[in-house]
Amino acid sequence: MRTTIEEVLEAAGIRGGERPVEVLRDGFPSYVIRVSTTTFSGCPTVIMKACPHSSREPDILLCLDRAGFSVPNILDVRQGEGFRVVIMEDIGTDALHKHRDPEWYMRAVQEIAKIHKRFDLSMSDVVAPERMPAISGFPAGLAAILPRYDLDKWTGAVREAVDGTVQRLKDGTYRGFTPAEIDALVSVLGSLATDTLSALGDRQESYKRQSSATEPSAQTLVHGDFHDGNVLVRSSPDRVICPFAFVDWDSARLDSGFFDLVSLYDVAERMETCRLDPETMIATYLDARWPEGGRPSFPAAAIEWHRCRMLRAWDELRWFSTTGDDFGDRVRREVAIIQRTLSAL
Repeated sequence: MRTTIEEVLEAAGIRGGERPVEVLRDGFPSYVIRVSTTTFSGCPTVIMKACPHSSREPDILLCLDRAGFSVPNILDVRQGEGFRVVIMEDIGTDALHKHRDPEWYMRAVQEIAKIHKRFDLSMSDVVAPERMPAISGFPAGLAAILPRYDLDKWTGAVREAVDGTVQRLKDGTYRGFTPAEIDALVSVLGSLATDTLSALGDRQESYKRQSSATEPSAQTLVHGDFHDGNVLVRSSPDRVICPFAFVDWDSARLDSGFFDLVSLYDVAERMETCRLDPETMIATYLDARWPEGGRPSFPAAAIEWHRCRMLRAWDELRWFSTTGDDFGDRVRREVAIIQRTLSAL
């Protein structure tokens, strides 16, 4: 279905002289609009995000906001025809990538680790649906509305990545490859996929032999697209209490928390916004997620870092192939990451 900005504003109750100040993201299903109105918060502007009715993001934002985590304050959620509008505080556009300071990035790592700690599925009070935080429209709890990325899910993602990348190489979507290079890359992808699936199987067996309390791959609520553009920095004085607001939760799922860690690292590295040290990130994350002790060992956490970085590269390849765009240069980068991380495993 097609939804216009006017329909989004009407669903939010914005009429008359109140008009959009700025369209931050144009094109349903993900309009993001800054609107001039004091109706909801007394502030001069608010942010409105339109989500398809099937989207889990409004419920995740409501849950995290009520629990006091690092997301924008949710002022209301309004129902439209086939979509919902999340009305939230306007934090501005000061994103983490503008700061280029490793200390700020480590503070973001600490904040996302707190969310991972709260929603760790190895904790008994999170597993039981009736004891999950109440979410409007989802009485079974947060875990019931999130996709769970397990061995079968990732096996399928790797195979889709191989098939899709091979197709795009052969149909010429990814330009800049000679026929010989295409043949070589197709062969490499097949070998890497075999090695990846073997490594995943071995990791699964290792997980079964360990206590879930010390297993770094224990599933939790994962942002899914955690990078320095989706980490907004609050202005003073709010910064002292809660320095960040994490936005764009539409890719959230249940998975290893290390995926958010490697996502933050990979995007900063690729965009050259900040030079980050993986060991410092891992140590900071372990301290924040397991502050009472009983944490995974650093070597086990480092292995999980490499596993998640490898799988994230496969998922990037899978996504590239669905767009129909020329991601030839990025394909080379992600294949190199898969090769390096497999060697580390």
